[in-house]
Amino acid sequence: MPEMNGRSVIDRARARQPGIKALLITGYPEALCTDENFEIPVLPKPFKPAELSRRVAEIVYGLSSGESTDGPNVQH
Repeated sequence: MPEMNGRSVIDRARARQPGIKALLITGYPEALCTDENFEIPVLPKPFKPAELSRRVAEIVYGLSSGESTDGPNVQH
């Protein structure tokens, strides 16, 4: 994306729809460590499909990393 990065896209989306959920997938997570106000979950590359699935479930369903996505209240 010329002149934009993933964080910029998420910031714009949140400006229009503040409650939007996002996951930033990047090969450069260390570039994000300098901003303490950065509240976007990051999934560093490379990752396994199971890790992506787990992180999406955490974000969508509000699960902590120790909870199961297979419970009766979670629909796939």
